Amino acid sequence: MMRTRYLSAYLSVFFISAMRLIPVAATAEPPLVPTSGLTSGLTSGAASGEVIVGTGDHRYRWVHDWIRLPAEVSLGGTHGCIMVDRQDRVYVNTEGAYAVLVFAPDGTLVDKWGQDYRGQAHGMFMSREPDGAEHLWLAQFGRHEVVRFSLGGVVEMTLPFPQSCPAYGSPDEYKPTSVTVAPNGDVYTADGYGKGWVHQYHAEGTWVRSWDGSAGASGKFDTPHGIGIDTRTDPPQVIVCDRGNHRLQRFTLDGTWLGTVDGFRHPCKVIFRDGAAVVPDLDGRVTILDRDWHVLAQLGDNPDVSQRANYGLAPATWRDGIFTAPHGAAWDSHGNLYVQDWNQTGRITKLERLR
Repeated sequence: MMRTRYLSAYLSVFFISAMRLIPVAATAEPPLVPTSGLTSGLTSGAASGEVIVGTGDHRYRWVHDWIRLPAEVSLGGTHGCIMVDRQDRVYVNTEGAYAVLVFAPDGTLVDKWGQDYRGQAHGMFMSREPDGAEHLWLAQFGRHEVVRFSLGGVVEMTLPFPQSCPAYGSPDEYKPTSVTVAPNGDVYTADGYGKGWVHQYHAEGTWVRSWDGSAGASGKFDTPHGIGIDTRTDPPQVIVCDRGNHRLQRFTLDGTWLGTVDGFRHPCKVIFRDGAAVVPDLDGRVTILDRDWHVLAQLGDNPDVSQRANYGLAPATWRDGIFTAPHGAAWDSHGNLYVQDWNQTGRITKLERLR
């Protein structure tokens, strides 16, 4: 299987043995189902020079320079995820000195932590208790574990490799890339860079079950890179970003296959808010979909195939309104969208929602 284009830029700067990226096909991907009149939506404000992306109810002002870092802190490579807490503080995985950087909505750095977890800290999820307490979950494929932290970086729980799953012979085979939590407190992890299984745990950390997609009509996962819980349905569904197969797969909370959403390039993550889903796609675009998985908007679609999923692109090549390798995304309470590109320099873009 060809992997050259994705791996060449990354090999010189980061440990890569766990990566299982698939190059974009030369032919066009199957279309997602659009809503009526969908266009790329990239425009420029005539008076202000602002770049606007999106269509319909999902139009955003592109803000490329919102992060404000002190001189002694560098962003580092961005190969992880983004989460937003109840106060609209933005949590970003980086490959710098700290696993997590925390920003105020105006881009001011307000916290940094996780030096012991830096490098290979990948997927994140923000869980919320009924009493309002929040926790940040971190999938750390280099340490072969998933960890729950307080928002200040204190370790609260560690989920080790799923020893009860017969697919694994040692912890080194487990390289989780994503984690999510269901409304009942159950935790789901996706082993995107390891054996390619999804694992379910009870809230207290007891292993429940594992599956690799092979029992469903769509077949086995190929790099289940991201995972999310779709609470737009009753009961909720487990959504797996089956990246190597260019699709999402849908399951019940106990792992029974329900269906597939096709037409993506390489979907990395799925996040839900107010009836919409956002999917950052490593091959240069972000897709927003409705409850029926119809496309509402596609943002920042990069027409240059050579820039898509290119970790080594220098900042001088970046263009406002165009993504290179979307790897993580999250909305805040106002509907603003934050997007992280997979990039060795580090690229985080804020998209301000237009009403």
